[in-house]
Amino acid sequence: MREFSLDTEDSALSRLVKRVELAQRQISAEFTLDSEQSALSRMKREFDRLIDSIRKDSAAFQERVVATLEAMKARKQESLASTAHGRDFEQAAYEFVEEAAQNAGDVRNALAVPPDSSVTARKGTV
Repeated sequence: MREFSLDTEDSALSRLVKRVELAQRQISAEFTLDSEQSALSRMKREFDRLIDSIRKDSAAFQERVVATLEAMKARKQESLASTAHGRDFEQAAYEFVEEAAQNAGDVRNALAVPPDSSVTARKGTV
């Protein structure tokens, strides 16, 4: 009966209780944010580092997207202010017709004449 007594320091039950208490303290120490060396604190630091890295990458990506969209907007405004938008429309229409012709088994031919072509140049007129 002496082995099952908590009154005796070297009884089996007392030694078991001490080991369980020690294990509980060790487990509690690993799952606290109060200690910088605990597993939970180390995991939190790693997550914080990853979140900061993702946040920086996301902000940089957003800046690149905004800059690209601004450049596209400026090119579109410039195109609308000049005659270039006509060529853009002509190209889009040609691509549409080309795809429709290919789907129908027809042959497509480009009929557009470049602006500097001799066909459109008027020589000798006033």
